Amino acid sequence: MKGWVALTDGVVSIPGRQESVDNLFVRLRIDKDLLDLKRMEFRIKDSEAVVTGFMKDWNTNPQVSVMWDAPRFDIDLLVPKEERSVLRDGVEWIANHGKLEGSILIKDPIYQAFTGENLSAVLSIHDNLVSVDRIQAMVEENGSLKGRVFVHLPPGKPAAMRASFKADNLPFEKILTVLGDEHRIVSGNMNIRGKVQGHGRHARGIVPTLDGGIELSLQNGYVRKGTVLPKILRILNFPHVLRGKVDFEKTGFPFETVTSTLNIEEGKFSTKDFLLRSPIMNATAAGTYDLGRDHLDGVAAVSPFGAYSDALETIPLFGKIFSGDRAGITTAMFSMIGPLADPQIVYMPNESLKNGLTGLAQLAFDVLKNIVLMPVDSLSGSSNDSAASLPEFPRSPSQGRVGTTEDRN
Repeated sequence: MKGWVALTDGVVSIPGRQESVDNLFVRLRIDKDLLDLKRMEFRIKDSEAVVTGFMKDWNTNPQVSVMWDAPRFDIDLLVPKEERSVLRDGVEWIANHGKLEGSILIKDPIYQAFTGENLSAVLSIHDNLVSVDRIQAMVEENGSLKGRVFVHLPPGKPAAMRASFKADNLPFEKILTVLGDEHRIVSGNMNIRGKVQGHGRHARGIVPTLDGGIELSLQNGYVRKGTVLPKILRILNFPHVLRGKVDFEKTGFPFETVTSTLNIEEGKFSTKDFLLRSPIMNATAAGTYDLGRDHLDGVAAVSPFGAYSDALETIPLFGKIFSGDRAGITTAMFSMIGPLADPQIVYMPNESLKNGLTGLAQLAFDVLKNIVLMPVDSLSGSSNDSAASLPEFPRSPSQGRVGTTEDRN
């Protein structure tokens, strides 16, 4: 069978989606076992793309090479909105029966509240494995993103996923918008790097299977709305004590840096080193958050710092906490328990701490002690230096085989 197929100004409906493909143009050459896609153009709403490539042995063992070039495209259009989709079925078929190699270039990518420039990636599908590697893009004005994603798609079985990523200078307020978090308004630029893996074999979905680790930091921002810090500030009576000096209602609570290392195990996020540095105070925290159960369990430690320390130290809830032979540190401690959207924040009286700190309270206070008593210069080494390259995946037999081609050989 030989010949040409051409389609101009076509309109195609996509099963399971409201959007239709319009302005469709296809120029395809068929030569025995070769499908040569000279050019395919299409538009979905405000997104448009051009695809070229070929498929050898299309009716037996398809070998596909494809290049996706888009001047402007909304990434959300590629995210399935239901459990199964035509895209998922097609990808599974290729992964099980053939091989696909390709490249992706989007000049002006969009994803919900985010805009970017020059998104590129390398796509590979074979042996039931889908890999999107060498992902990189500029995000907003000064941000950048790099990453890789591997998905194992065994025929007729739940998928398994691993992803690693590194991003710098992302506007945190927009991230909260994308996540649909209506309980927090926090500005500042976020740096983040990490790796996450999970699978769909659990009865409650992928969340209880999540494992991995994340390092993150925020710089030079404000907390204008939240469910933990604003409650602590009200309990300590900061808005009244600092009236005329800091307008928490108008500008929010200012911070210089927020840093934390998160460990993820079976859907539970934990940290031992959360730190907030502010011109007004230092705050640290340790605890866990069970994503599946929406349950927070932690302890926060706060110490007045900076230009207003004399006024803040007069607040009765602050007291001296001692550790070994070192000088006492002016501190107030709080327990945090409950759903993340509205946890119960309870002041821990100093009398209850006189017999010594244990558990989460000890972890939170140890971080605070190091910050208050150690010179600032000794803290200058940060995770940013260690984030020069993407993290590699550890071998994890319990999670199944999801990795690069090198891992599989």
